[in-house]
Amino acid sequence: MNSPATVEWIGIRPKKGSALIEVQKVEATTAEGLVGDHYKGQSGKRQLTFVLKKDLEYVAHLLGLGKVEPEKTRRNLLLEGLDPEQIKTGQKFRIGDQAIIEITGPCFPCKRMDQTIGSGAEQAMENRGGYTARVIRSGSIGLNDLVVAIT
Repeated sequence: MNSPATVEWIGIRPKKGSALIEVQKVEATTAEGLVGDHYKGQSGKRQLTFVLKKDLEYVAHLLGLGKVEPEKTRRNLLLEGLDPEQIKTGQKFRIGDQAIIEITGPCFPCKRMDQTIGSGAEQAMENRGGYTARVIRSGSIGLNDLVVAIT
């Protein structure tokens, strides 16, 4: 990682199927995932989702869009400064001062991407749909927080 990775956007969805609400800070807990998000860590493997800014920029380019707004991806966090090569299942990252997440796998795009972003988005996001993670140490996650890989 050349420069520090950071949290650029945060969103939670209070009800299933509802639009994401942009927030400045969220509590991540091992019991609930992101407090206020409808998912509440039901499976334990998808307590939060994130997508990389680099991937959204590529998708925007493929689709001929100026930008893909992070809330349209239906992911909780937009992270800047990480490369996909750094992200593997089982990899842990500290976000901010305390929260630690563990990558549980890729977050595959679905047909909703075509509805929220535009025609062809599901295909454009193939292998760029983001990642799922679980919270293994509780803590606050805020805008501009550093994201640091833990070895």
